[in-house]
Amino acid sequence: MGRLQLLAFVAALGVLASTSAALTKADRLKDGLLANALLSKPDEWIDYLISPFGLVEGLIHSDMNAKNAFALAERAAAHVKQVGRSAKPFKFIPQTVGQLKPGQSLDASGAVGCWKNVTLAYSMSSADAADAGRVEVHLGDKTTLMCGDVVVLATRSRVRVLVLDEFISKKAYKSLGKWVSDAERQDVRMSGFRVFYLQDGVVDSLASLFETLSLFIGPGMASRNAEFISSEMQIPMRKFDRSPTIPPAESVHSGDYLAIARFDGLDPLVMFGTGGSTGHTAAILRVNGTAYVVESTDVDPFGKAYWPPPYGIIITEYNRWMELAQKAQYSVVYLPLNEKRRSMFNEAKAVDWFFGKMKGLPYGYHIFLYSFVDTLKNWPVPVSAELVEIALNAWDRLTHSAEGKVSVYSLIIEGLNKRLGNKAACKTMACIANELVATKASEQPYMSLAELMAQPEQDEWQYPDGYSRMCSAFVMDLLKNAGVFADIDGEINASEHTPKDSYQIQMFDTDSQVPSSCKVCASGTCYCQLFGAYELPLYGVNSIPPYKHMNERCACRFPTYARSPSQC
Repeated sequence: MGRLQLLAFVAALGVLASTSAALTKADRLKDGLLANALLSKPDEWIDYLISPFGLVEGLIHSDMNAKNAFALAERAAAHVKQVGRSAKPFKFIPQTVGQLKPGQSLDASGAVGCWKNVTLAYSMSSADAADAGRVEVHLGDKTTLMCGDVVVLATRSRVRVLVLDEFISKKAYKSLGKWVSDAERQDVRMSGFRVFYLQDGVVDSLASLFETLSLFIGPGMASRNAEFISSEMQIPMRKFDRSPTIPPAESVHSGDYLAIARFDGLDPLVMFGTGGSTGHTAAILRVNGTAYVVESTDVDPFGKAYWPPPYGIIITEYNRWMELAQKAQYSVVYLPLNEKRRSMFNEAKAVDWFFGKMKGLPYGYHIFLYSFVDTLKNWPVPVSAELVEIALNAWDRLTHSAEGKVSVYSLIIEGLNKRLGNKAACKTMACIANELVATKASEQPYMSLAELMAQPEQDEWQYPDGYSRMCSAFVMDLLKNAGVFADIDGEINASEHTPKDSYQIQMFDTDSQVPSSCKVCASGTCYCQLFGAYELPLYGVNSIPPYKHMNERCACRFPTYARSPSQC
């Protein structure tokens, strides 16, 4: 074993020992050996750790690199369980430390846990344009003897792993090798390295990534998701042990709302991002007197066929939908419109709009993330604007600018093109970065990627496959086009509404008597849950009167999800 390998081994041993003081000597040795193996080839897993969406897309398309990264994460998770630790979902997300710019230093004390004082300084090479320069590391005393830290230095082009335990002295230097391209060099000149900290170490971070993916696949998925929502979001998930209560088809009305959750990883991901208790939304629409359910949905990207085709914006006969929803293990709450809003619902206009403009359009992937990214503070902690920028570029890099429906191009880049103006035709995140630099060069107000993403989605925007409406945006657009928001002149962007946003609008009848067979209450308001494995506590349901440009500028962030300001 060479000197560098020995140092890496010692570093890894410290990194993993910090996660549990109770580990046996043999367990610490296993931790160190596994971490050493991982740190020897960080390019095989670090991009996927930074950008899990890239890993998911790679797994969907059976990409060998993604499969290998997943195997490493599975190996780490097995080891963590073997030594008696537990990895939790989403704990792999790196903590943002700050930006390290040329000629400047970054005080990482307090952000990096193993040393009382940590300062990083960066020097860019002036002699060799291809040389990425070096980092000077100043370390104080350790907080505990057996601990260690891994720091990530990231640009839009690549990420570099910095193991602080490699340094024997408290002042040391680390060469950063060569630039990937001149674009990376310019990125660092303008924005510096974005510095992140793996708060759970290498092995436990990869184990957390595996546990996160296990929310989407494998046996016991529903219970794991319910446990995650209860423990991490502090939303109690109580069993709903009651027989189904389904209103007769002749008693429901156009515009009545269905709040839905399926505990399959996808809906809980929406819940985690928005702070809501549901992840899907549908509505009732009567056509020629017959009750139907209309919605925007899609096939599960992981291949679980729980709903039959067709997909996209579809219409299903009411009783048939209720049968399918129970088979799909949906939890469903029925929220009828109140008398005022029901009287405003123009059924004929809604039917014409649905069949004339919406039916058959694909699910609205283009606006999926934009619906809740209203401000720079909408990302769940510890996700930051800096991490989002790096993660999106890593995703794009991993999937080589693929244009599938679940790709960085479809979910992010096409929407950014809209925000940059109709002339923008970027296919990659690198192109988006160049466009942002161009706006600064032309003396327009400089805009970061996070600021660009926070611009409100506009309902009139059309993408190559037409109007883009995910589930709650579609339901809100139905209500809008039916005249339900005529008292605010229809000035509401449906595309800016998450499932939580939509069920919190004051437009439902929650004053009528709710049958005890289906009664569920949250925030002092009761409603009828039709069926499901778990109760859906709709906090804030029916509480916010509609107003113009509602929910376009709302800060709402984990862990409190406090909505601010009141008229955002």
